Amino acid sequence: MNKNFIHPETQEGEVFLINSTKKNFNSMPWTSKRLGITAFDAQGNRIDVANWRPTFIAKGELSGLRISDVRRSLREQFAKN
Repeated sequence: MNKNFIHPETQEGEVFLINSTKKNFNSMPWTSKRLGITAFDAQGNRIDVANWRPTFIAKGELSGLRISDVRRSLREQFAKN
């Protein structure tokens, strides 16, 4: 992911996590999770993949985890579904 890209829907105190389907979003454990409107790729280009929407969480819920590790784990989990 482009480290300079900041999803335009990101609100103060949160981080863009991953693009996901509603089903994948519902399986995520974070209480602060929020589903956005428009999905973007890692370079900041809008992507129009049916049912994909951005997911955001509060930075505090990362609990010292690296966001790249969390994203990788989610992608692996969702690929199995």
